[in-house]
Amino acid sequence: MKWQQLETTPGSRYLALVARVLYLVEDSDVDPASVRVPAWLASDEALERASAGVVAVEVRGLGRLGERLAEDVVSGVRVVVTEGVQEPSTSAAALYEAAPLVTLRLDRRVLRELARRTSDTGVEYMVEYLDDGTAAFFEGERYAVRLPFISSLAALHTHPEGACGLSSKDVDSAIHLLTEGGLFSGAVTESCAYLIYRLGPVLEDDYMAIKARGSWEGLRSVKTKWVAL
Repeated sequence: MKWQQLETTPGSRYLALVARVLYLVEDSDVDPASVRVPAWLASDEALERASAGVVAVEVRGLGRLGERLAEDVVSGVRVVVTEGVQEPSTSAAALYEAAPLVTLRLDRRVLRELARRTSDTGVEYMVEYLDDGTAAFFEGERYAVRLPFISSLAALHTHPEGACGLSSKDVDSAIHLLTEGGLFSGAVTESCAYLIYRLGPVLEDDYMAIKARGSWEGLRSVKTKWVAL
């Protein structure tokens, strides 16, 4: 029987909080660039700072976001919509790019350990980050992880050292996740990660360009990044 485990990690707790903020913005049809959030929400200090219990999301004029939500709760943290001015801050749009990087740094130890096992044995592992703040770990097969689609905030799987990239099947799975609301997907080795992440809802033109040509050039809603671990 293959190994599988559900646990809470610093990265899973962080990503659930950031996703809650971004989903509130997306569901309210508000431009993320017009929404201000605390700058620490895009940093490794987010969990420590959020322990105070409140994340203030600032929207000038409030509009539909204010009408739809006064506060929400995830992992004991209230997300409060306000018109107040808070400094220092950053735009909610910046969270799309920060979230994958912070998650990787917070969970670097466990991801590198799984990748080391893959380098030693060839067996790959998958981590699915869930919206309740937990992470589901799955053992796959030699050089493959085959799972039915899981609706998650993000998905990472391991590759052996020297294979920091994505196959065509990996790309298909990543784009499927992003179009279903996931924030990022990618592969990790002991020394690096290759990520695909979105900057907002995936645009149809970008989706068609990726599916038809496998091209990342000129895309407005999806980006890729190589990151050292």
